[in-house]
Amino acid sequence: RHQENKWFFAREANYWKRVATNLGEGKKALEKALELEPSLDEARLRLGHIASLMGDEDEALTTLATVVAPMDPKFVYLARMFEAEIFEKRGDLARTQEAYEQALSAYPGQSARVGIARTMFVRGNRSQARSALAWTVDRSQPRMRDPWAEYYYGFEGQLEKYRERLRAAVRAN
Repeated sequence: RHQENKWFFAREANYWKRVATNLGEGKKALEKALELEPSLDEARLRLGHIASLMGDEDEALTTLATVVAPMDPKFVYLARMFEAEIFEKRGDLARTQEAYEQALSAYPGQSARVGIARTMFVRGNRSQARSALAWTVDRSQPRMRDPWAEYYYGFEGQLEKYRERLRAAVRAN
């Protein structure tokens, strides 16, 4: 049994070592992309998220704070969601709720509503939490695809924009 546990933990350690290496490489690539093309909004969002995953919350918050309107509202939504996660980890529930509310004002995603409700509940505002959550089960309300559904696989509609930028860069050289 001990040998099985030892093997399992060694495998897990190797997995997390690869993840950390990949995050570091991804971070360098995104920083280089932004150096070359500062208007890459999605790169800025992903760089902030990677900084958070790597444990550099201050850098993450600084980077995510630059993801603002008139950028794609989905990017703004997700930036505020990542900020909420950081504030919650720090135990700052007031700023957590504020970040969720800012996310919701950028884009009407369900995850922000659930985050608001959960934060209200933890803060002891149970009836407000129930009211905030009621929307998620009210079928008469219009539904939009939550940006989380696209984040890990890439955003629809962005590919053609990126291709056009690449074509323009090639033409310029």
